[in-house]
Amino acid sequence: MSKQSDVQLAWSENGEDFTSESLCELIENGELQPGQTIYVGEVKYHSTDWIGADDVIDMIADRGYDEGGEYAECFPDVSEEAQAELEAFLAAWQAKHCAPSFFQVINVKEHVITEEEYAEAKK
Repeated sequence: MSKQSDVQLAWSENGEDFTSESLCELIENGELQPGQTIYVGEVKYHSTDWIGADDVIDMIADRGYDEGGEYAECFPDVSEEAQAELEAFLAAWQAKHCAPSFFQVINVKEHVITEEEYAEAKK
């Protein structure tokens, strides 16, 4: 379980575009005023498990059935060890080549800018 201090936050003027990493950054880059409602949420990064061994094996089976019909009903016959090998390969390949540059924002809450927060950001 994460400590609250370990949580990365994202800030937004409209509750949809979370483009700032801090309240000060949002105030500095926007046309905001004290008393204005903005939004803050927790950053949730995506994993890189876009596709797994089951997906690949199912696709191979479908294509095999397209080519061989009922003669390919048990194709491919992949052992658990071979499936685990493919899973490990896909996980490593995706982590290296498919890391997303985007994230989700969860637990979004409204935040009203205080006079103090505004003054601190405008220093």
